[in-house]
Amino acid sequence: MSQFDMQSFNNNNISDEATEIHSHVLIGDDNSQPQTTLLRLNELYNFPNYIYPLSDDNRPEMQELICSIRNQGVSSPVIVRRKTGDGYEIISGHRRVQACRFLDIEQVPAIIKEYENDDLAVLDTIYSNITRHKLEIGVRARIYKKMRELEQQQGRRITIEQIAKSEGKNEKTIRRAIHLAAKLNEGLLNMLDIKTPKGKTKLPSSAGLEITTLNKEQQNMLLKALQSDAERTLTIDKAKSIRGLGINDELTEEKLQDILSASTKKTKKTEKQKAIIFQEDELSGYF
Repeated sequence: MSQFDMQSFNNNNISDEATEIHSHVLIGDDNSQPQTTLLRLNELYNFPNYIYPLSDDNRPEMQELICSIRNQGVSSPVIVRRKTGDGYEIISGHRRVQACRFLDIEQVPAIIKEYENDDLAVLDTIYSNITRHKLEIGVRARIYKKMRELEQQQGRRITIEQIAKSEGKNEKTIRRAIHLAAKLNEGLLNMLDIKTPKGKTKLPSSAGLEITTLNKEQQNMLLKALQSDAERTLTIDKAKSIRGLGINDELTEEKLQDILSASTKKTKKTEKQKAIIFQEDELSGYF
């Protein structure tokens, strides 16, 4: 059974209050219909607080979007707000604007919105884009965490249940992602999304959960060790060994290297059995 205090995490971070997601972000009459206008691309600028990674033009999903816009045009307007000075900041629609620029399209349909503050603009960015992006676990974890922080700063509570319902995902998945973002340093959080040259994930989320008990110094030590070898990954069993040493304050660089360098070869049957045991017994301790 894992040792970190997940019960305390649940009790302190999940509100039972019901909050309507995203209905309160904008100023003005909620019943008014948004007006669409055409804006020139040279008037549009990236929103400085945009939380999503911008896509490479060569990625398959961007190529699909470029092909769609080339054949059918922009199917839905982008969302912008007026920029200090001239122009507009893109709240939602960065990829559509990016594709239009690639195609030398000069104008794009847009809805101009107003926000009481930057935090509300960031929330609209999150809610407007979260179902449109194929996000890696580390990126998604940061977004869930940011979403809840910003809602709380606005004096509102958003529950795990509400996030899960709005995204069509399991509550356990949401809770796990938020916990990873809250407990892992930025380097290890990035490792959740990094692949080795052979295509293996450097830090699987199940192993990431195990090392959330490590302190700052221990996490930095582990990050450095994982970065030292492009093919090095952290398995669930190695993560458990590292967690145990960390809890007892016995983790040293030498012991860490011994664990990471140890052979991990197992039969396929053993691998499968281990995964089942972890899902049913170990995860129940987290959630």
